Amino acid sequence: MKYVTTGLLVFLGTSCLLGGGSNRARQFWAVDPTALVTVGFFPPHGPNPFLLGDPRVVTVYPAMANSTADFVDLHGYPVVWNLSVEQLVQNFGFVGYQQQKPVIMGEYGAFTSAYNLASDAGTGLVVWQGQSCTYDFDGWLLWTWDTNEQPELSNAMSQGGVINEALAPTTRPNPCSY
Repeated sequence: MKYVTTGLLVFLGTSCLLGGGSNRARQFWAVDPTALVTVGFFPPHGPNPFLLGDPRVVTVYPAMANSTADFVDLHGYPVVWNLSVEQLVQNFGFVGYQQQKPVIMGEYGAFTSAYNLASDAGTGLVVWQGQSCTYDFDGWLLWTWDTNEQPELSNAMSQGGVINEALAPTTRPNPCSY
């Protein structure tokens, strides 16, 4: 597993991919040829229905696999979306494409409505992370680390940092073990 420790990471919006994202990526690479470029996606609404009434329409593959982005950034939240990791990847439709580019769960987190205690959230996120390994996810970015502007979400430092402790590589060197 590779870790990004330095450099520039550029997130392009989904509309950027559909409306000239490759050109936008080239603009970033002209400034910094080592910049990593990705596009983040919330899951499509099927084949496993969830978030009924949400007006966002998302189609990820094969467009993303054929883009100039360096890696794929998929979002997933345990419990509140009422989808298992298996259902999530079915909705994304990325089985078979994931080997073309690295795939990260670029936004995942724990809603306080699903987990009353941050320690329970930490356990749930560890399990979710471990289950995603079955589908060859290459990395994870917790939403959020230490910010409180979304009080409906626990952050890594909530309740004394128990989520940080649960997910930390020093605690769990193998993120696929749970």
